[in-house]
Amino acid sequence: MRHIALLMEYPTLNGGERSTLAFCDQLSASHCRFTAIAPDCEPLRSELSHRAIDHYAFKFRDSENQRLPLPVLRTELALAIEALRPDVLHAVSLSTARIAGPVKTGNRSIRIGHLRDIMRLSPRAVRDINQLDLILAVSDAALQYHIDQGIDQTKSKRLYNGVDLTLFVPRPPTGNLHRQLGLPAAATIIACVGQIALRKGLDTALGSFRQIATEFPHSHLVIIGSRFSEKQETIRYEQSLHELAEVEELQGRVHFTGYLDSPQLFYPDIFCLLHCARQEPLGRVLLEAAACGTMVVASRVGGTPEIFPDETFAFLVEEHNEDEFARALRFLFENTADARRRAAAARRRIDQHFNIRDRALELASHYEA
Repeated sequence: MRHIALLMEYPTLNGGERSTLAFCDQLSASHCRFTAIAPDCEPLRSELSHRAIDHYAFKFRDSENQRLPLPVLRTELALAIEALRPDVLHAVSLSTARIAGPVKTGNRSIRIGHLRDIMRLSPRAVRDINQLDLILAVSDAALQYHIDQGIDQTKSKRLYNGVDLTLFVPRPPTGNLHRQLGLPAAATIIACVGQIALRKGLDTALGSFRQIATEFPHSHLVIIGSRFSEKQETIRYEQSLHELAEVEELQGRVHFTGYLDSPQLFYPDIFCLLHCARQEPLGRVLLEAAACGTMVVASRVGGTPEIFPDETFAFLVEEHNEDEFARALRFLFENTADARRRAAAARRRIDQHFNIRDRALELASHYEA
């Protein structure tokens, strides 16, 4: 059984963390023993304990919540590797891949970096990441973007995220989300799911919903997610979203829930997932919603067309285009039978290409190689 050390920078349970834990759930019984090198903070700490994943407490930030310098992080990581002596060090994000790249120890652990972002890299960051033994990217779009920046193509492979199709399944609506929000049972919920950040395009979602809100008076927009960034621009962005939600046409029609766990339980109450992201390597929420039989309207960016290659499965719209998003939502409201057919086709596609069982076996083959 291979011992895998997972380098995890954030104690949150966003898409990257949940995708990593989904792989662990599949592989821990028969293929791998996992240790998380991660902050000793909630909610990640409880999730690791719940899964019986060993936890090596690691500080990425100082007492003022400032990220520690790279040389300090690398020195501490080398000590952790010497103490744990894993067969594989798996840095599960782009930022941790950069930390891990130059780290050398007496223990010859295979070093893997997982690129879950599409973002510009400095030449120094590219050189750091290229020192890894293997580089994984969550989509062809993310892979090619980074190869174009200088990431070593000979070391790089695509590995799609996967979802547990025994957990994320089409279910009858429960009404729980409606009750939680105090909405009537007849209300139709359009949902945006994910952290509150500029790249998620929630301002576009609000603008497109504003165009159809009067036409469909029973519709509501529910924004499920929290802001984790403490950057001033992100704080101001969140404030601007609440201001947009207070315009006359939208008063009482937009709801901010904060983070909700167990997404498989609220998707059945959602008519449509609206995902207006400006950049999306491979959105986990898109996989989960489609697996649950929820219709999707999303931006045609990043790896999203790899999930939904045409409108047989979902509506893909050019980013920022509020008119086109509104038009797609209007079509779904007026053609619910067509929406259900697309949702059923999307579920079949997730089963064929994004089943966590198959993707976990693919990851295990990288560990064993």
